[in-house]
This record gives sequence, structure tokens and C-alpha cells, in this order.
Amino acid sequence: MQTTSLRSILKSATASEHAALEALPCQQRLLAADCQIIDYARVLHGYGRAIAAVDQELFHLTWPESCPYLPRLPLLNQDLLSLYPGAAKVSSHLSSHALLHPWGIRYVIEGMSLGAQWMLAKAAIFRNPLAREASSFFQFQPTPWPRFCDDLEKLGTSGEVVAEVTAAANWMFQKFRHELSAESAGLSPKLLAS
Repeated sequence: MQTTSLRSILKSATASEHAALEALPCQQRLLAADCQIIDYARVLHGYGRAIAAVDQELFHLTWPESCPYLPRLPLLNQDLLSLYPGAAKVSSHLSSHALLHPWGIRYVIEGMSLGAQWMLAKAAIFRNPLAREASSFFQFQPTPWPRFCDDLEKLGTSGEVVAEVTAAANWMFQKFRHELSAESAGLSPKLLAS
């Protein structure tokens, strides 16, 4: 008897949130031939604001030895400061995710790292030497995706696990989408113009 993997359940259950995130104009802008450094900085800042809500907590949780969580916020801040030395660092902060399943949140963040590798190879902005130099987040090699997925599968596929992990993953996709929206990006062209 073949069972459905938790990863495939999650992929299906989060597909609409994932698609909505990828369809954001700022995300699509990175692929445009005329993408500017300010566009890239806005995306980095939005990623940072979303990850800041979970990064330290995920780092301090106990994970399998084969699947440690490595913080992403320092990389995002490093990239922002490389682009704009006067930019304010994004600080970690608590968010309303405390009751959500950490594996669901991490599913989104680890998946983003896979997407970042693709983006690094395809996005026109990375032909700009300044952007390429400020791409440590995009170049970051976390726990290999197959290893992460193997550990994820150990959670099983009970109805409760699926519901909790899916809710957390959808929350994280929504958090990224919210932070990447133009009105909440928090990095105005006036602040960055120098």
C-alpha cells in the first residue's frame, strides 16, 4: 500500500499561498531585465521582516542532528548593508506564530532557499556586480532539501499533524506575502537614495 508523503500533502495544501507569493510584483520584478538595486533591496528587506518573526526561535529549538536550523536574518542584514551601508538592520521580533508547528514554518523557509538558488541563476539583477556581491542569502546552502524532507516525513501524516503543519506553512507564506507588499516593505526609495 502506497501512502502519501507529508511533503506532497503540504505541497498541495499550500499551493495557492505559494503561487500568490511568487506572483507578487516585487518577486516578478527581480526577473525583469530592468530590475534596479532598490527593487532588490525591497525584496531583501521584506524577506528579512518575515524571517525576523521566526529566525531566533527556530534557531533555539531542538532539531535532528541531520537537520539543524541555521539563521537567515544575519545574511539578509549583511546583504542589505552591502547595498546601502546606512540602512537600518532588521531586528528579530516576536510574532503571533507561537502556537504554530515549527516544521511547517521551516518547510517554507527551507523551500525558499531552493527557490533562491534558482533565482540566483535566473534573475537579471544578479548580473549586476553589486547585487551579486550582496547575495549571501541567495547563495546560502542550508540543510539539503532531501535530508530536510526525510526528517519532515518522520512526523507522520495523522490528521492532527497535517492540520498543524499546513496551518503553520500557510501562515509563513502569508507572512512573506504581507511583508513583501509595497505598503509594508518598510524601505522607501527616499531612505535608500544616496
